[in-house]
Formats: sequence, structure tokens, C-alpha cells
Amino acid sequence: MMGIRVKRTRLQVYILSSLTISVAIIVFDVKILSCFGLHAQQLPLDAVTAAVIGGPLATGGVGNIIGTLFGVMTNGIIHMLIGISVHAVRKGGYLIGDSVLVSGAGCIGLSTAITLRQFGALGVMIAEPNRERGELARSTGFDVLDPQKDIITQVYAWTHGNGAEFVIPMRRSPTGYRYTSRCGENQRRHRNSCGV
Repeated sequence: MMGIRVKRTRLQVYILSSLTISVAIIVFDVKILSCFGLHAQQLPLDAVTAAVIGGPLATGGVGNIIGTLFGVMTNGIIHMLIGISVHAVRKGGYLIGDSVLVSGAGCIGLSTAITLRQFGALGVMIAEPNRERGELARSTGFDVLDPQKDIITQVYAWTHGNGAEFVIPMRRSPTGYRYTSRCGENQRRHRNSCGV
């Protein structure tokens, strides 16, 4: 009725789809350095999650590309935060039952604190000079050290004189580094991960 050649258009859509999928597969394989097909099992769920976060209705018909792009970016940020947090915990040599000091309660610091709690930390305390971030961390259930008082004294009081066994400096501030450098005096008891 409108003069659109349905068969030709359908063929063009299939060709374009095949080409973009081929490029995506090559980029994915280069990224993970493997061609094992089961590595991509989670990707359809990620695509659906990104689309749902972006706003299109599951029943169809309503939505736009801007909302979907927003969903993709939000999903990517969540994946990035979790990846950085898990990497910081594993890289640092964390052991179940450690008491942990996280310096910084920004997005990555809070994500790392939550990861440590899930990995079985005995206790997680956060050193954050920003009041709003400190309150957010406290409302999430973490012990937040008072930035006006001496951090080292507070940590030793919180751990009953033992000190934190694991320190993660998530912000470039003297607060975390002061305690981290003090912890370095006794490497057998204290471990710290590199700042991320």
C-alpha cells in the first residue's frame, strides 16, 4: 500500500543484523581472548535488563532509543562498580573474618564495602570526610569513622586494639593513606590492596 518492498527490506534488515552481530562477536572474542560460545550466555539478559531500565514497556509499543541508551549506560555502570569492587577485594588478599577499613564512601567505596560484607567480613568501617557520603554509608549499615577525630585511634578502638587486617584506599586522601602506611609497619598482620 505504501510502496515499501517488504521482501527487499526484510532481506536488508537481516543482512545488516548479521553484519553487526559478526562485528560484535569479533570484538567480544578479542576482548575476552576466547572463542568459547558459553561466555556470552548472560548477554541476552543484559540486553533485556538495559531495555527494561531504559523505559520501554515489556508489553511493547512504547519507548525510545534515548531511554534504551540510558538503560545501557546504567547497566554498564552497575557492572563496572561490581567488577572493580570484586577485583579490589580479591587482589588485596582479603580473608573471611577480617576487619576491614575502606577509605572513601563514594560509589566504588560503598560498592566495595557491600562486596566485603557479602564475602564474609567480620566488620567493615568506612573513613569518609564528606558528611553526606558518610551518612549514606551509615544508613547502609556500615560503621563510619568521625573525620574530625584521629582515624588511627578510632580504628584501634573499633577493633579492640587489633587494628584493621585489611585496608582498601578508595580515595586519594591523607585519611586512608595515613592509616594504610601505619598498617604497613606490621605486614604479617595487616594487608592492604592497591588503590583503585
